[in-house]
Amino acid sequence: MLLEFGNRTYNVTTSEGMTVSELVHTAGVIVGKKVPIMPGNRNGMDIKYQMDGSRLFEEFGWQPSKKFEDHLKEYLLS
Repeated sequence: MLLEFGNRTYNVTTSEGMTVSELVHTAGVIVGKKVPIMPGNRNGMDIKYQMDGSRLFEEFGWQPSKKFEDHLKEYLLS
């Protein structure tokens, strides 16, 4: 669909942002291991990762079929 009708850059995302600490914690829960997380933030550290998928949603009506956590689970456990 994007190759035929799209003419810009599109982020394919669930638009569910999370902090780095949340990502590490979620991955630890999925694999059943406690992953130590250092408190606070380092200078220059990315605090949160979140892409904007609104262009894809608005122009094509696309919606993700799963939550990010479900995809992360598939990736980590495969």
